[in-house]
Amino acid sequence: MFDNELYVQTSGVAMGAAFAPSIANLYMTNFEKELIKHSAFADKILCWYRFIDDIFMLWGGTLIELNSFHTWLGTCDQYIQFTMQSSMDNIQFLDVDISLDVHNNFSTKVFIKLTDRNTFLKFDSSHSRKLKESLPFSQMVRIRRNCSSLTDYSAQSKDLSSKLELRGYPRRTLNRAQKRVKYLNCDHLLHQLKGIPPGDHEEDQETFETFVTRYCSKSKVAVDIIKRNWEIVNLHPCFENSKLRIAFSRNQNLKEILSPSFISCKLPKYPSKDIVLGHYKCGSCNICSITKECKEFFNPQDQKKYVLRHFTNCKSTFVVYLIICPCDKFYVGMTSRDLRTRMREHKSNLKLGRCSEVIVEH
Repeated sequence: MFDNELYVQTSGVAMGAAFAPSIANLYMTNFEKELIKHSAFADKILCWYRFIDDIFMLWGGTLIELNSFHTWLGTCDQYIQFTMQSSMDNIQFLDVDISLDVHNNFSTKVFIKLTDRNTFLKFDSSHSRKLKESLPFSQMVRIRRNCSSLTDYSAQSKDLSSKLELRGYPRRTLNRAQKRVKYLNCDHLLHQLKGIPPGDHEEDQETFETFVTRYCSKSKVAVDIIKRNWEIVNLHPCFENSKLRIAFSRNQNLKEILSPSFISCKLPKYPSKDIVLGHYKCGSCNICSITKECKEFFNPQDQKKYVLRHFTNCKSTFVVYLIICPCDKFYVGMTSRDLRTRMREHKSNLKLGRCSEVIVEH
């Protein structure tokens, strides 16, 4: 949907759609069954693992045969193109760096891109303290899961601690998380939720009701009130013997507030009487004579009427403006300076006949 109109996408899937990964998986699964398994190269593929559109493969043929296989893949489907990286002893797949030693044993560690930046959540950000204190632990668990040796874990967890310390995390919290994760069973981390064997989940024996709310500086007050009165909630048959669990969802950040991806075209139901909407002349410049005072304008191209949702005049800055020619063609421009300065430039260009300008050329 765009501008309250529905459009049909005739090819591909919209980027960012929730169902896009599922469609990609279904498409690639069929691709593998129909083409890969019945290809002339099938006996050379020792293993084939795929995560959506990333593939890890062990090849049992020569390098020339591998390049031929890659070329063949590019001819199978016009909508799918493959890029390839190959090595005899080291390869990266997703966030894992996989190496093969002289004894033909695999070793793994976390793969960190050269373009990686320290963008971890700042410790002084407006998030619950439990979330911020659990972040080092969860990141250490990820490193421990991906590192096959304690030596690699120690080096990479130390590097992570340095990055988190730059983001304001207390050294004590980082040391505690690093030591706590170091002795976790790596096999459990790979195959079980948080390394806890089946049957040890406390939540399996108890019923929890989760209270979800957006986090803010006053959230603790609301949570304390609910905790104090939870016994009253337990009186209801639906919540009998259930325990309370608190979960905070993320609140709006500055980017979402200042530059939302979707801007509502609706005006307030009851706009303030003090707010004057529309464009008006400032009354003190020579641009006033060529501007039009209006609260709405008509677009001759799409035959629609648009309401001005802000107050502007000749002195306004950061303005998108519309210049209409008598032939009904129009020019849309924008400026971060005041509107009258930009309009004076247009007048000067017309007067001097600067044909490099679009308006003058027209």
